[in-house]
Amino acid sequence: MRVRVFSYVHFLFWITFPLCIWAQSNPYKEITLSFLQRLQQYHFAPLPVNDEFSEKLFQSFLNTLDPKRLYFCKEDYLSLSAYSSSLDDELKQKSWNFIPYLTALYKNRLEESKKIIKEVLEEPFTFTSTDKYEPPSADTLIFPTKEQLNIQWKIWLTYQALHVLFSQYAGSHADSMKSDKELLALEKEVKKKVENIETKCIDRILNHPDGYENYVFNLFLQNIASLQDPHTIFFSKSQYERFEKELSTEQYSLGLELEEDEYGNVFVSRVTPGGPAWKSSQIHRGDRIISVSWVDKSTPTNVSEGLNEIINVINLYKEGKLNVVLAKPNGQQLHVQLQKQLMDKEENIVKSYVLKGEKKIGYISLPGFYTDWEEPPGNIIRKGCANDVAKEIVKLRAENIEGLILDLRNNGGGSVLEGLNLAGIFIDEGPIYITQEKNTRPIVVKDINRGSIYDGPLLVMINGMSASASEIVAAALQDYNRAILVGSTTYGKATAQIMTPVFSTPYGSSDALAGILKITNQRLYRITAKSNQIIGVSPHIFLPERLPPKEYKEKKYSNAYTHTSIDKKVLFFPHDSLPIQFLAQKSQSRILHHPYFKTINEVNRLMEHLNANEPNDAIPLQLNYFRTRYREWHKWNASLMSTQRLNNPPYQISLNQHDLKQQSIQKHGYDFALANMDNLQKDAYIHECYFILSDYIDVKK
Repeated sequence: MRVRVFSYVHFLFWITFPLCIWAQSNPYKEITLSFLQRLQQYHFAPLPVNDEFSEKLFQSFLNTLDPKRLYFCKEDYLSLSAYSSSLDDELKQKSWNFIPYLTALYKNRLEESKKIIKEVLEEPFTFTSTDKYEPPSADTLIFPTKEQLNIQWKIWLTYQALHVLFSQYAGSHADSMKSDKELLALEKEVKKKVENIETKCIDRILNHPDGYENYVFNLFLQNIASLQDPHTIFFSKSQYERFEKELSTEQYSLGLELEEDEYGNVFVSRVTPGGPAWKSSQIHRGDRIISVSWVDKSTPTNVSEGLNEIINVINLYKEGKLNVVLAKPNGQQLHVQLQKQLMDKEENIVKSYVLKGEKKIGYISLPGFYTDWEEPPGNIIRKGCANDVAKEIVKLRAENIEGLILDLRNNGGGSVLEGLNLAGIFIDEGPIYITQEKNTRPIVVKDINRGSIYDGPLLVMINGMSASASEIVAAALQDYNRAILVGSTTYGKATAQIMTPVFSTPYGSSDALAGILKITNQRLYRITAKSNQIIGVSPHIFLPERLPPKEYKEKKYSNAYTHTSIDKKVLFFPHDSLPIQFLAQKSQSRILHHPYFKTINEVNRLMEHLNANEPNDAIPLQLNYFRTRYREWHKWNASLMSTQRLNNPPYQISLNQHDLKQQSIQKHGYDFALANMDNLQKDAYIHECYFILSDYIDVKK
């Protein structure tokens, strides 16, 4: 599997790289040299390594190491600041003092923090003080004095205790939450949990699997990468090996890769194509895991202690059903049931369904743009999502469908080549997008295959988590007037990346692999010569979407590329204009009276009102404040869940006949299909898309 990495890169690099520049005394210096060389060679617009870059790196790195300003004190900051404008010299090998000094200092402060936590938690919590927790700004490095550290910890631990109290003990119903007296009686138990969370957070750094020193150094490289742009990322060797392990076809798995942030929150970092999580169509990258528990088995559901606890619960059994409770980036909470399966590499990952109502409409969900990286690039019949979608369309055409819904919601992208091939399924031939690399002219990328696999009525579902390759496909189909885009504005990522190895020696052997660097090397444009960067792709018809508690799209990053256009004339032949105004008016009249969308709009209005009355990001550390917030949240979530259950689908959903015959002899796969069909049956967004496409079919007739 590891060979796949090297298919991305130019082998000549380590043959022609001048060996004389490699410093032999320090492997970290050698790795840094390889790392910077890759950035300068491949990045679209690498930042100059100068004093200004040094200042930015210094601030970014310290903010990463101590985001809550709980470890370092003001005196530490002053001593470290001596290096703030000279890190560029260290990167250029003139010296190497900062990393050793910081690594030793950081270790001491982490160990001291464990003692402070114990001391602070011995004091009683009343939850009635006038103290407020104010999250530190990433833009300013203000640290407390050594004497103030205990006060800083007291505020943070009180904030954590209140969160644990209301998220795990207060109750999940707005009108039946525990009283203040009942909650205060749990103080000792909550303190133990908070101490466990915080000390485990520190221990994960001190006892990191890569080694503490390697952990700090890898974070240093990750900060250099992230300063370039939001999508240039460094993966250590062990991180990449864990990623490869997730692709293994020889184990029973949920098809999930998880990661933990500095607060102990566990997130989905990757969903393996074809795995149970993928097939559920409900779990996506960026979702936060709240709890896991086995159905009909006596297992713990409390996973507040972090990633290891979740993994331990997941690994308890090979068979059976697992309940997963997760929170979406927009704050919505979902309950998903998964069953492990032996990952099958040869399986056709994409599944199609038939929606049978007044019209017979096909439905295909594509959660990500996967490909077989081990296939030679020139192979005409390449295994990947576009090929799998084409197979499903052939099955649906045999069902005599009148229209097709392609669901790209929450599709974070993947292979740009697969995006090109997918768009080509619906377009006869012609340009799909424009790409530009460093110091080159823009190049028009075309679908070179004559003909299309499906030329009937088409609707594409998109939302704020549809990104990258999803946006390429959506934009091309919109520019050609080939599909009706329905949902909400997409993520706004119009760049592409390559993967290249970083070595600890100049010879490039696999044993010397230090990590993998994902580098932004292209900017992408629509065939209209405009970019989706930052602004995203806007749908033809908007559907209400729950407002997120905070910005999560491309525009939240201060170092994201700006929205631009280029001077490039592209000849393409769009289809006749779509009857968007007519379809949008009919959709709007339905949405105004739909219970689910009415509830979404009410929730958004309540959230805007509540946020408008927030005390300038300073959070009161009081029971009443948290009770109000959690009561509102439970009320919103219960309202959304209840209206979703009341949805009255305008169709019956079934597998296509080909898959129905196959699934009848594969019970395990059929169980997955049934669970997925149940989810699709309740999805108000698919209901409305069915109506919109039905209206369009009538107009065409």
